[in-house]
Amino acid sequence: ELAGHGLRYSETVHSDFKGALEDIFYNFKANVGDDDYVIVGHSMGVTLAYELYYQIENNNLKAPLHIFFSGSKPPRTRLEHEKIHMLEDEEFLNVIKTYGGLSNEMIRIKKFRKLFTPLLKADYKILEDYKFTDGREKIKCNISVMYGKEDLSFDNVKGWSKLANVCTYKEFEGGHFYIEGNAEKFTAYINKTILEECNMKN
Repeated sequence: ELAGHGLRYSETVHSDFKGALEDIFYNFKANVGDDDYVIVGHSMGVTLAYELYYQIENNNLKAPLHIFFSGSKPPRTRLEHEKIHMLEDEEFLNVIKTYGGLSNEMIRIKKFRKLFTPLLKADYKILEDYKFTDGREKIKCNISVMYGKEDLSFDNVKGWSKLANVCTYKEFEGGHFYIEGNAEKFTAYINKTILEECNMKN
C-alpha cells in the first residue's frame, strides 16, 4: 500500500511518481530479503511494478521469479491532454466511473466524494507524472500480462512482448476490475505459473 492508502491512511500521499516508487522500493527491501518472490501489479500498480523491477536491477538485488502485469497497456509517457487529475471533481469522477468500480450511488455520497476524490486524484497525478524510459535492456525474468476482455484487447497489450524476453498473455472475462469476479481463477493462474517457475529453477 502506498502512503495515504489503507492501513497507511494517516500518512501524506505522494505527489509524484518518483516518491511513490521510492516508497515501494523501501518497503520491498525491508520485507523481501533473500526470499524468492514475484511482483504483481494491477492498473496503476503495473507502471510502479515495471519501474520497481529496474530499481531492483540497478541495485543488484535478487531478481523476481516472475512478474504479473494486470489490467494495463505497456507503460508510456502520458500526453498532456490525458492528465485527468486536473479536471474539476464532477468531471473527474465521471471519467473514473467509466472504468468501473464506482457507481452513481457512491458518487452521490458526499462523505465518499470528500474522502476519496483527493486520494484518487493524487493517484492519477502520480501516474500522469510518469516518464517512460525507452531503450532499456528487456526484463530478464518471465512476465505474464493479464487483462479483462471487456477492458482491453490483445492489440492493446501485445506491445509488452517488446519489453521482456519471455511474455505470456492471459485473458479473463470482465472489465478493468475483472479480478473481482475472477478471484479464484486469477489466483490459480498465478499459483500455477509460480509452480512452473519453481520447477524450472530446480
